[in-house]
This record gives sequence, structure tokens and C-alpha cells, in this order.
Amino acid sequence: MTYKRRNDIWITGAFIATTAAVLYAGNYWIGAPLLLVLVLCMLPQSYTAAADGLYIRAGLVQRFIPYGVITFVGPCSGGRNLALALDGVRLRYGLNSEVRIAPRDAVGFMAEVAGRTPHLVQQGHDWVLELL
Repeated sequence: MTYKRRNDIWITGAFIATTAAVLYAGNYWIGAPLLLVLVLCMLPQSYTAAADGLYIRAGLVQRFIPYGVITFVGPCSGGRNLALALDGVRLRYGLNSEVRIAPRDAVGFMAEVAGRTPHLVQQGHDWVLELL
């Protein structure tokens, strides 16, 4: 199943307003990079749970994460994800890799990933690696 990204309207609006104000003030050396970041954040993003793993398409980059290497799935907050949203989903995989995404249906996304990763067990809202 494919999940679309979620952007918080107020964050997007604030980012656009800040970029416009900086450009209007004539600070092009600050406004141009802000405009580039805004454009990159607004590129289409999707997260596909396929039979063999997760396909994360964020703008110009596509990442594949096999289900067998996922060690953690859980909600996160505070931004720092691939979309203009505060709340999202954190995925840890491999030895020390992490990606934060913001699907529109975060609960459904986490449930689907948890259903495809039998090596994870639920602890509260998170799904973590079961240690024997």
C-alpha cells in the first residue's frame, strides 16, 4: 500500500512567509537557499509498503529498506523528518541508520509495517526488536 506524506499547513505557511519576507527585503543570499529548501520539501513524497520492503520516495531520492533489517518503528515528534510536519514515524534499520517520515495515516502505516516484521514486538506505541 502507498501512503502519501503529510505537511502541517501552519509550518508550510510560516516557511513560505519567512522566505518571501527575506526575499522581499533584498537578502537574496539568505532567501535563495531558503527557497531551494522550500522547493525540495514540497516535492512529492510517498511511502510504499511492498512485499519485499519499504520504498521511501522523497523528492529526487528513493530509498529501499528491507523488512528484515528494521529494528524500530514508532511515533516521533519535534520535526526533523522528510516533510514539513512536526509529528511523524521514526524507522531505525541496520546497525545505526534512521529515517523520519510523516505519512498521512501514521497509525495505519505503523500497523502495516509491524504486520510485515514479525521480529518486532510492541512496547507501548513502539515496535522494537525482540531480544532473546
